[in-house]
Amino acid sequence: MPLSNPANFTLLTVPGVDLRGADGLLLQDDNTLQVVAGTQNKVYRLTTSTKWASATLAGTFVTSGPGPTTLARRNGADSYVLYANLSAIMATPPPTTFSVGKVSF
Repeated sequence: MPLSNPANFTLLTVPGVDLRGADGLLLQDDNTLQVVAGTQNKVYRLTTSTKWASATLAGTFVTSGPGPTTLARRNGADSYVLYANLSAIMATPPPTTFSVGKVSF
């Protein structure tokens, strides 16, 4: 979304990528975006060379834990996904521990 002119917002479609259920976003650099699609148990890596006028799928990581929700970077290199265990979060008692896993494309 162009911050200086939000009315110029356009929808970006990436061929072959279904981002329904997208939750966490991590802008890795100006040309790389990682997206957690928790309901699909996947992290997508999207890249652009057009300042996000278009994008392509550059990698997919299948997550292994329950309820992947967000991403974080460590030392500017490795990405990690938080498994928030969303299906059990409203249980009594709620979960008290959560796991983090390294994302590898």
